[in-house]
Amino acid sequence: MSTLSTGLLIQDPRLEDYLNDKFQSLVDLDNVDSLLSSVQSQQNILRQQLETAEATLETTQSEYDRHITELELETRQFHEDQALIDRRIEATHSSEATNAVSQAFELSLSKLQRLDIAQEYLKILSDVYNLKEEINAKLDVSAEEAAKPYNRLQCIATALRERNEKAEGTIIHLVDFVKEVETAAWKEMHQRLSGKFKAVLDKLRWPSAELTLKESRREFEDAFAALLVVEEPVKDEGPRMGGKPKTLELYPFQAILPFRDLVRPLELRFRFHFDGDKATNKPDKPEWFLNHIVNLVAQYAPFLVENVQPILDRAPGKSRDAVQEFISALLPVVRRKITHLLPNIAQNAQLLSHFIHELVKFDITLKEEYLYAPFGFSGDWGGLTSEVLNLDGDGGFTQWLAVERDFAYNRFREIIHAPDAWTLDYESVSASETKPTKSAIRLRELLENITETYRPLPAFHQQLRFLLDVQVTLLDQYHSRLHDSVEAFKVLTSSIARAVQGTSKEELAELEGVKGLERLCRVVGSTMFLENAMRDWGEDALFLEIWDQIISKASKTSDSDAKVAGDFTIDDLASVTSATLTTGERDGALFDESATAYRTLRERVEQMISSFVSGAVKNEMGDYLKLTIWQQTEESTPPANVHAITPSSELQPALQTLQTYLAFLQPVLSPVVMRRTIREVAASIQQYIWDYVLMRHQFRIEGALQLQRDIMEFEGQFSDFLIPGGSNAYAYEEDGGNHVVLMKKLHEAGRLLTLTDTDEEIGADATNGELVTLKEVVHPLFADNERGRDVVKSLKLSELGVGGARSVLQRRVEAWD
Repeated sequence: MSTLSTGLLIQDPRLEDYLNDKFQSLVDLDNVDSLLSSVQSQQNILRQQLETAEATLETTQSEYDRHITELELETRQFHEDQALIDRRIEATHSSEATNAVSQAFELSLSKLQRLDIAQEYLKILSDVYNLKEEINAKLDVSAEEAAKPYNRLQCIATALRERNEKAEGTIIHLVDFVKEVETAAWKEMHQRLSGKFKAVLDKLRWPSAELTLKESRREFEDAFAALLVVEEPVKDEGPRMGGKPKTLELYPFQAILPFRDLVRPLELRFRFHFDGDKATNKPDKPEWFLNHIVNLVAQYAPFLVENVQPILDRAPGKSRDAVQEFISALLPVVRRKITHLLPNIAQNAQLLSHFIHELVKFDITLKEEYLYAPFGFSGDWGGLTSEVLNLDGDGGFTQWLAVERDFAYNRFREIIHAPDAWTLDYESVSASETKPTKSAIRLRELLENITETYRPLPAFHQQLRFLLDVQVTLLDQYHSRLHDSVEAFKVLTSSIARAVQGTSKEELAELEGVKGLERLCRVVGSTMFLENAMRDWGEDALFLEIWDQIISKASKTSDSDAKVAGDFTIDDLASVTSATLTTGERDGALFDESATAYRTLRERVEQMISSFVSGAVKNEMGDYLKLTIWQQTEESTPPANVHAITPSSELQPALQTLQTYLAFLQPVLSPVVMRRTIREVAASIQQYIWDYVLMRHQFRIEGALQLQRDIMEFEGQFSDFLIPGGSNAYAYEEDGGNHVVLMKKLHEAGRLLTLTDTDEEIGADATNGELVTLKEVVHPLFADNERGRDVVKSLKLSELGVGGARSVLQRRVEAWD
């Protein structure tokens, strides 16, 4: 036993280590019993743990085996069920009764859904009928109480409409039915409340002119206020705010209920007078029924302000104006009348134009005297005129524009073909203005009347159409007429044209003399008058607004071919208004192009007038040019004063012609144009004398004095028709006389030509004692340029200069003797 134990101990190193640890000496053998007891106790504990572990393992193994068995059973059952399902599916797909079963199921489901819908319908209908009954019951109590169920009925109708839109119209019949019930309920409320209000009005004898409330005031106020509670249901059809109705009677802005009851007896009176066969119902007298409406407003406005306005002020909601609501209640009567009237006058241009004009006046009265605009209308109310013109889009306006355009064109033809069309009118303008022709004055009146015709129109494109299609067109036609007359005058007065065409004596008489001059003055007066008119129009508020609109629209696009106003492009508008539209400048005006065309023609004809006058004067100077007295000498001493010399008799026809023409022009042309014309005539005659008298002859002192005297005669003529010291005029005094020097070049040449060889001056001007002799002037003048300039400066020969002075003195015989 011990041997076996020892062998075992030796074989287990852990046991050996344990014994070595516990028995390190002989003394430790005394503790063998306690050690054995401890080891045995531990062994018992370990055995118990081992038994517990073995029992647990056995239980777990048993549970595992059971779970595996159940899982196998479930797997087999699943495969069996799957096989059964597959067989059933296969059997179902191959069955001919499948479609019938499916359809039967769908039919049952559909019936169920319809039953649900029907149940919901019945609930809605029940609610609707209950609300209707509640409205009728509470209406006997008060309008306020009846309005509560009515408002709920309106909410149901609104909700159903919204649901119908989402459901793509599937409940349209229910929507229509509820709408009918709602409308019927409102009509019942309105009828009963309106009946009470009518009974009060009858008691008050409305619309008697002597109407007073007195003891019936409370009854009137209660009945009126009750109608304010009932609001008319909103209609789905019809135009909305800002739309263009096809008929006037569809206009959406209506007066509130009590005012419609107030105007009902007035409407009956209106229809009696203006809808039947009465003498007051005339298509050519629209002002009768329009003035009748204006008179009604004026008559009842005090009553409305005193008695009705306080009721409106106490009512909840937005404040309304009693007079304006009264007008809104009357306007449907007018609209209905207009609707019946238009077909009867549409084809009659005169009646249609007269009707529109009267309607415009009617609108102006309402807007200016009563500040009228329909309640709830956004923007500027255009009046009944705008409603009529906007029927069927712009169809009404287009028709009216055609009528007004034809009338304006016919009137224009009458103006330019009138017997006195081209007669100068001295009475219509002040004495300081260029006189226009009667046709120009009448054309301006016509154009300004057209402006007043379309001024009230609120639509920009309609105003622009009137401006361009009528006014600018007439201005262009009148300009063409004036331009053609100028071209004809130019051709007929041409010497070549006379030779080729064989102008008759009568035609020549109309082209020559004062008659020819008057013909040119007609053009100047007409163009200047209309040019000034266009400048004035450019400051008119209407045209400023139109111009601002055009600029605003043009600034929004960089494409000049883009349409910015109807069919008009930027280039189109720039060609008839102002070129600044395309250049981007901001200083343009609406009539720039037309005014520029007129100004260009006027300036051209002003030049023609100057040429006509100077040409006539030159034609009369033929004998004067043939004179050979310039080198002749006299034995007697030349006179000390040039005024003592008699002007050449050969010059008198030219002077007389000049005086005749200037005398005609003076009352015709404005002072500014007159001065400009005289300066141009003087310059032309001066150059003519310079070229054909002064530069073609040699002069001795006597001839020089005669030439100077003749020049002074011309200057005297000009002085008679100019204000002394006027613009660009040089005044000087000689022997107490006051002259305006316009022929300054010849005047300076005369001073040089009349210098003598002595210290005594006999010319027209004094030279302050400096270089007064001919020799003292000639020598330094021709010596060199510097000394020549000194001579010119000292003699104040600003127009001649050195070259001109030398040319003049070369014509003086004594200067080279």
